[in-house]
Amino acid sequence: MTQKKYRYALIGCGFFAQNHLHAWRQNPDVELIATCDVDFEKAKLAAANFGGKAYASAEELFANEDLDFVDIATTPPTHKYMVELAAKYGVAAICQKPLAWDMADAKSMVKAMSDKGLPFMVHENFRFQTPMRKIKEIIDSGAIGRPFFGRISFRTAHDVYSAQSWLVESERMIIVDVAVHLFDLARYFIGEPKTIFTSAHRVNPIIKGEDSATILMHMEDATCIVDASYETKSDHNTYPQTFVIIEGTKGKMMCSTYGANPLLLPTSKTKDITVKESLYRVPGGDRGHYDNWVNACIAGFGSTEFKQLSSPFSIAGPLTESVLMGNLAIRSYDYQVPRAGNANQLDYPGRGIKLLWDGPNMKITNFEPANQFVTRNYRPGYTL
Repeated sequence: MTQKKYRYALIGCGFFAQNHLHAWRQNPDVELIATCDVDFEKAKLAAANFGGKAYASAEELFANEDLDFVDIATTPPTHKYMVELAAKYGVAAICQKPLAWDMADAKSMVKAMSDKGLPFMVHENFRFQTPMRKIKEIIDSGAIGRPFFGRISFRTAHDVYSAQSWLVESERMIIVDVAVHLFDLARYFIGEPKTIFTSAHRVNPIIKGEDSATILMHMEDATCIVDASYETKSDHNTYPQTFVIIEGTKGKMMCSTYGANPLLLPTSKTKDITVKESLYRVPGGDRGHYDNWVNACIAGFGSTEFKQLSSPFSIAGPLTESVLMGNLAIRSYDYQVPRAGNANQLDYPGRGIKLLWDGPNMKITNFEPANQFVTRNYRPGYTL
C-alpha cells in the first residue's frame, strides 16, 4: 500500500522561504502543490524550482487547491489574516515566528484553528538544535549544580537587510526577528521569567526599528541576560553567531556559535564528566524541524510524534506573550506628550513605571496609552 503524501502550499516566497522549500523537498511524505506570494514573480520562480502552481492571491489558492497543510512564511503583520484564512478553509498551518504583533491577534489565531480542530504550530526551533539539547542535558544531569545565572548572545555582521528588505521598514525589529529565539532558550535552560526589563536602540540609521537589544530576565531563583545585535560581529565570520554561558552552584558551561566548542568550567569537568544523551533530537538538525511537524500530523494528536514536536503552541504561545510584553514596554517608554505649559518640550510618562498586564483582558491596567499598541489597524484586505 502506497503511503499518502501530504499536500501542502507555501505562502510567502521570500528569502527564508527558500530554506523551507529545500527542507520540505527532503521529506518523502509531503508534496508541494502550490506557492503563493503577492510578488507573483517570486511565486512563479519558486514553483519553477520546486514544483506546484503559482498564485498571487492566498484566497484564490485556498479556494482552488485541496491541501492538508500550509506553511506560512510571510511577514508578521499578515500572519493573522493567513492563519484565519487557513482555518476558514479547514487547512492545518505552520506559521513563521513571531506568531503575532500583539496578544489579541495571537489569541484570535489560536481560537480560529482550535475551533476547527486543526493542527497549528509556530516555527520556533532553536531549543531543538543539537548543541542546545546537549546543554539542557548537562544542566539536567546536575553537573553544574543549580543554574542561577545565564547569558545568551546573538551577533552577526551578515547583511540581513538586502535579503529581507521589510526589516528596514519594520518599527519593531531585533526582538521579534531574532531575540525571540534567545528568549525561548533562556526559558528552556533556566525557567519561566517572573519579570522582564528591556532596553533596545537603533545603531544603523537606515532602519526604522531597533537593531540592538538587551533584556534582563528574572526567574524564580535565577537571572538571565539576553542580548542581540545586527550591527556587530564577534569574529571574522559574518554569519550569525550564538553564544551561551550558564553558571551553576557547582560550575559553569559555555559554548560559541551554534553550540560549537562547548566547555565545562573548571575545564577539568569537560574531561571528567560524561552526560548520557537522554533528550529526543529532531532528526536532520534544523531542517528536520519541518519533517518533525509532518510526522506529528501523520501520527495524530497525542501520539509520540506529536509529543516530540519541536515547537508546539504550549511553548510558542507563552514565548509570544513574553516577547510582546517587551515590545509594549519599549513603545510605552518612547511614548511622548507635550509638556504642560511648554508645548515645545516633551514629557515621557511611560518611563520609570512598572507596567501591569491583565492577561485575560489583554490590557495594561496602569498606563492607558500603552493599550493602543496591544492591537493594530489592518490594511484593507487583511481581515476576514
